[in-house]
Amino acid sequence: MGPLQLVVSGLLTLIVYSMVLFAVYKVFQISNDVGEVKELLRAIKSNTEAAPAAASPAGARAAEAIPQSAEALVRAVHEGWKSAPEP
Repeated sequence: MGPLQLVVSGLLTLIVYSMVLFAVYKVFQISNDVGEVKELLRAIKSNTEAAPAAASPAGARAAEAIPQSAEALVRAVHEGWKSAPEP
């Protein structure tokens, strides 16, 4: 039983070491991905700060024209269909 126990113990040791190395590799990979996401967020933040959003009056009117309920939407579509010119 001695030699078989040594072989099994050696295999289990190799498996545990490989799992630990894989876990360390994954931690470094995740930290690299998080770093890239941080850089992208910084770039997005700097781009949005550089170009302030100008509010257009047309955009405000368009937002007011959107029906707020399903019933209002159905009425708007139905009225648009009735007022459409026939071909």
